[in-house]
Amino acid sequence: MAEKKDFPVFRVGIVTLSDKGYQGEREDKSGPKIKELLPAEQYEVVSMRLLPDERAMIEEELIRLADLEQCDLVLTTGGTGFSMRDVTPEATLAVCDRNAPGIAEAIRAAGTNLVGVKVITLGGFLFIGGTLDDSRKAELLGWVDEMVAACK
Repeated sequence: MAEKKDFPVFRVGIVTLSDKGYQGEREDKSGPKIKELLPAEQYEVVSMRLLPDERAMIEEELIRLADLEQCDLVLTTGGTGFSMRDVTPEATLAVCDRNAPGIAEAIRAAGTNLVGVKVITLGGFLFIGGTLDDSRKAELLGWVDEMVAACK
């Protein structure tokens, strides 16, 4: 019989957006790195996908992860630059219910300390539906605080 855990396990989907990665021209290092950073005893990665910078595909995948996979957290990487192909923020905004820009700004600010240069990107931190009660949202946001602290 499996050991009962004293804390909730969050279901996580990870999506890497990269035309070159999707075409096999570049290895996806960020998706596996994100998975590695998530404490396995608290986060169960139920899906990892590598997609091209195609808005419709991104929107479809985000909806699939939220509705079918019942993910508590979806982490995307890539597609947040300024080329016309970088549409991750627009695709994410199109399918999300709430935007939490302050969280994204805190993560970017911490990233600036990590890489030693000004971080300019179009990323966001958004919510789809009400799949988490307030205590689980608070716990999940605690993880964000830990990630930001780790960047300093």
